[in-house]
Amino acid sequence: MSNNKYKSLLTNTLIFGIGTFGSKLLVYFMLPLYTSALTTAEYGITDLITQTANLLLPLASLGITSSIVRFGLDKAYRNNTVFSTALAAVAVGFTALLMFWPLLDSIKGITGYTLLIYAYVLTSSLRSVCAIFVRSIHKVKLFAYDGMQSTLLTILFTMLFLLKLDMGITGYVLAIVVADFCSVVFLFFTARLWEYVDLTSISRDITGQMLRYCLPLIPASLFWWVTNVSDRYMVTYMIDETANGLYSVSYKIPTLINLLSSIFMEAWHMSAISEKDSPQRSAFFTKVFNAYSALLFCAGGFLTLTCRFFMRYLVADSYFIAWKYIPVLILATVFCCFCNFLNSVYVVERKSTLSLLTVMAGALANVVMNFIFIPSMGVMGAGIATMLSYLVVFALRIYTTRSMIRLQINYLHMGINTAIILLQAVLMILQVPYNLLWSALLFVVLGLLNLRTLLAAVRDMLLSRKKY
Repeated sequence: MSNNKYKSLLTNTLIFGIGTFGSKLLVYFMLPLYTSALTTAEYGITDLITQTANLLLPLASLGITSSIVRFGLDKAYRNNTVFSTALAAVAVGFTALLMFWPLLDSIKGITGYTLLIYAYVLTSSLRSVCAIFVRSIHKVKLFAYDGMQSTLLTILFTMLFLLKLDMGITGYVLAIVVADFCSVVFLFFTARLWEYVDLTSISRDITGQMLRYCLPLIPASLFWWVTNVSDRYMVTYMIDETANGLYSVSYKIPTLINLLSSIFMEAWHMSAISEKDSPQRSAFFTKVFNAYSALLFCAGGFLTLTCRFFMRYLVADSYFIAWKYIPVLILATVFCCFCNFLNSVYVVERKSTLSLLTVMAGALANVVMNFIFIPSMGVMGAGIATMLSYLVVFALRIYTTRSMIRLQINYLHMGINTAIILLQAVLMILQVPYNLLWSALLFVVLGLLNLRTLLAAVRDMLLSRKKY
C-alpha cells in the first residue's frame, strides 16, 4: 500500500472542496431570491420538474456515468474507448427516452414542461459524461474549476431569467440547462475531449463489460430516487403543492451535509479503486469510515442546533415554518451518506447487483411508510419515513459488505451519536423550554465524543505527508 494514500485522499478532497463547496454555498445565498420570486406552490412545481429530470438521467445515459468512474480509473482500459462508449450510450438512451414524452406530459404538476425536462436531461447527461471522464483521467483541478464555474453560471442565469426577464418556473429550470450546456462546451475544448472521441475504438467486449456493470445501477438509481424523492410526489398528491414547496425547502439545509459528503466521495472513489488490491485495505477503509462518520455526526449536530437561524435568514417568511422538518431530515441525510460510503465497496468489487437489491429494499420501505405516516402525521411523516428507510439500507449494506471488506465499526459509538442528534431533534421540534441551550450542550457532548477520532485522522494524514 502506498505511503501517500492519506495524502492523496486529502489533496483530492481539498481540490474538490475548493471547486465545489465554495461555489455551491453561493446557492444558499440565492434562496432568498428563489423564495421571493416563486410562491410556495411554484417552488414545489420546480422541485417536481428537477426531480423528475433527475429520475430520467440514468435512463437517458443507460447509467454509463457509473462505468466511467470504475473503468476510466482502471489502467487496463483505454481512455478513448471508455469516453466514446459513454457518448454512444447517451445517444442511444436519450433517443429511446423520447418515447415517454406523452406519459411525462400527463403527470400532475409538470404538464406543459416536458420539453424543458428533456433539455435538462440531455445537457445534464452530457455534462456528467464529460466532467466524470475529466476526473477519471486525473484532471481533478479542471474538474473542480468546472464545478465552481458551472454553479456561478447557474446563479447568473437564474438572476437574469428570474429577476430581469421574470420567467418564473421556466426561468429557474432554464438557468440550469444553459449552465450545463456551457459546461459541456468548456470541458470539451479545455480538456481537448475531441481527441478521445473514436467510434472505431468501441468494442463489443468493453461495451459489454461496462454495460454489465452499470445496467443494474439503473434500477438502483431509480429505487434510490424513490427513497430520496417519492415522498415529495406523495406529499403533493396526498396534501398539495404548497406543502411540497415547504418540504422541498426544508431539504436545503440537510443538503449541506450531502454537499460535504459528495466532495469527499469524489476523492474517496479514486482512492478506494486505487487501493483495491492492497492487503491492508480493510484497515484503510475502517480508518476513513470512522473519520467520515465522526465528521458527519458533528455536522449533523451543528445544523440541527442552527437550522432555525439559517431558515430565518435564507428564506422568505412564508417558508420559515418548514424549519420543523429539518432535524429529522438531517439525521436521514447522515445515514444516506453512510449508505453512499458503503456503496464504494460495491464499486470496488463490481457488485452492482447488491447495490440494486439494498436500495430496492429501502425504496419499498420508504413507500410503505409514506402511506402509513403521511395521512396521520402530514409532512413530518414523510421525513420520518425517509429517515427509517435509510436506516434499512444502511443495515443491509453493513451485512452484505462484511464478506468483502471487514470494517471495524463501533456500533455503540454510532448509536450514542445517533441518539444525541435524535434528542436534539425532539427538543427542537417540541419547542421544549430552553431547547436551544439543551441542544447546544448536546452538541458539545457530540464534539467531545468524536474529537479523538478526528484527531487520529489528522495525525494519519500528517504522518503520511512526512513519509511521502
